[in-house]
Amino acid sequence: RNAVIYEMGTAIGQYTTRRRYCELYINGDYRGVYMFMENIKRDDNRVDIATLLPTDTAGNEVTGGYIMKVDRIEGDYEGGWNSPYPKLGGETQQIQMHKPEADDLHPLQLAYIEDHFTAFEHALAGPNFADPVLGYAPYIDAESFVEMYFANEITKNVDAYRLSQYFYKEKDSDGGKIVMGPWWDFNLGFGNSDGCDSYNTNGFESNTGCRVLHPFWFERLREDPNYRGLTRCMWDAYRADVWSDEAIDAMIDSLATVLAVPSVRDHARWPRLGQYVWPNVFIGQTYDEEVQFLRDWIDDRMAWLDANIEGDCVLGCTDPEACNYDSDALYDDGSCEDCGCPQDIDNDGVVTVSDILAALSEFGCTSGCTADVDGDGQVTVSDFLDILSVYGNFC
Repeated sequence: RNAVIYEMGTAIGQYTTRRRYCELYINGDYRGVYMFMENIKRDDNRVDIATLLPTDTAGNEVTGGYIMKVDRIEGDYEGGWNSPYPKLGGETQQIQMHKPEADDLHPLQLAYIEDHFTAFEHALAGPNFADPVLGYAPYIDAESFVEMYFANEITKNVDAYRLSQYFYKEKDSDGGKIVMGPWWDFNLGFGNSDGCDSYNTNGFESNTGCRVLHPFWFERLREDPNYRGLTRCMWDAYRADVWSDEAIDAMIDSLATVLAVPSVRDHARWPRLGQYVWPNVFIGQTYDEEVQFLRDWIDDRMAWLDANIEGDCVLGCTDPEACNYDSDALYDDGSCEDCGCPQDIDNDGVVTVSDILAALSEFGCTSGCTADVDGDGQVTVSDFLDILSVYGNFC
């Protein structure tokens, strides 16, 4: 199950932990089939963010290189802080440092990331949360939150939102937004658990009894019509391409083929076909039955999500630098057009005095004007100001 959702993540450009199936022997004793995979840490080929040095305590340097998570606080607890906003059920929400661990951070670094993340939560919880300037938007990579939502809801993972939820922040000079991911730990997804109605292919995991343990972020984000619209746009785009039924079936076929022969040895070592294994609901009699159950469950789940993912999608050009930029568009449809360099009137590749002189020669022109760089239908002072604003630029 981990392999399937990781393959789906890779298909949409997510970094997902590199993994290999392997058969384990210890001193000649066969121990079965396992997935061998890398853990989550900062690395050029893993979470590709800047290394946070102990001396990075001010300015841009202190702003990034943090990996955080929401998870159990027992065992591998690496320190962190308590959010001022409780879980949906009222319990205290801990935000944990993953890498670097809290004990390895300079006090100024821990103070910075706690303050920054708390500022995001204040913005999200506040009355202007949906405002593109005053709300949550400047703090997060919204598409990464949507994709994490997809991973949790496609798998209907009983641990969704509340455990193994990783997120990170790069330095401000490299974007600086809070990015949700990498995806991690979906072994109880895809109908593999009887908890919190997660076996049922209908319904949102975020609406089950386990929601009381979730942070408030995803529920609050869904109150923003633009976020819901982005969610719908991204869902439709992925389903029309790399998450089509055929594409997902091909992923399952590939994985099932890899495991077909090793699974015989694994089930001989650990007999469990035809037996109840906690917390499963379905009990397959054969390996093929288990694969078919997974395939059918995913087909039904995706169909339900097709009909129930919220939001009204508005497609268009989302690049502010493009000539056909659409400020109402929620998701880019690939239609953006390069404006070129209208201030380079003489087309010599650079904006210079000659372009100003060319504009002067057309001052007052109202028809067929090459110097109407602002597109208002006439050559006026505003066109000269536009040319001066990019004076010396190469086109």
